[in-house]
Amino acid sequence: MQEMTDGLLSGGEPGTSELLASDRTYLGKIRYMLGQSRSLVGGVVIVGFFTLVAFFAKFLVPYDPAAVLAGPLLEGPSWEHWFGTDKVGSDIFSKTVAASALDLRITVAAVGVALISGVTIGTVAGYFGGLADLILLRILEVVQSIPTLLLAMMVVVAVGPGELNVVVVLAFLGMPYYARLVRAEILSKRTWEFTEAAR
Repeated sequence: MQEMTDGLLSGGEPGTSELLASDRTYLGKIRYMLGQSRSLVGGVVIVGFFTLVAFFAKFLVPYDPAAVLAGPLLEGPSWEHWFGTDKVGSDIFSKTVAASALDLRITVAAVGVALISGVTIGTVAGYFGGLADLILLRILEVVQSIPTLLLAMMVVVAVGPGELNVVVVLAFLGMPYYARLVRAEILSKRTWEFTEAAR
């Protein structure tokens, strides 16, 4: 009856209950979040752009990224070489586009590993507390006290270059931030009534 009344009042358009029901869908929630945050929209656009570039990189490069003498040595930006050339004559724009897939793969892997390890450590530290929390918190503070770039250079020099090593270093550097956030949430929730009721 309410839906019929809404439909008559709106001239045959969907009633309020139908609009509310549509907003509960997955796409409706995404549309709502995008409408509430311009920074989120900007981030989605940037990430989407680089993802498309990574997938279609081989169709976008005007020169072979590994080719030398594709142009004059150390040439500045021009119509033929948008980003110029390096000391061996390779096209820098082609190298940049071709490397986007590698960069995206490293980023996704590093963030995923940092998220999983950080959530695990933060949950253990916040839930058990006591000595475990003290030890884990001190380790996180030591890691965060070292300059990020310096620590990354030290680790790469120690273990050598490589995609896996870069992922491990970036994940190790990002892990403390996730661990601290999760630990704070666990500490705040462990004293709530529903937690006491579960115990």
